[in-house]
Amino acid sequence: MATYIHELKDWPDFSWKGFEGKPASSKLAPLTKSSPDTAMRDITGLVVCGILVRDASGDRSTSYSLAVVE
Repeated sequence: MATYIHELKDWPDFSWKGFEGKPASSKLAPLTKSSPDTAMRDITGLVVCGILVRDASGDRSTSYSLAVVE
């Protein structure tokens, strides 16, 4: 069964301890002990909600930033 961040026992006290850089599914999956596909679904949900925005980059991997609310 998939584990989403909000389903973790310590949510909402989830700690990003050890997390450096911008969110990406490859970094999120090991932190949440989930598959890369599940991490991507979490990130996609945050993008749909307007919390994260996809960064424009030429790299192989996609990263995200917090959305700026004005």
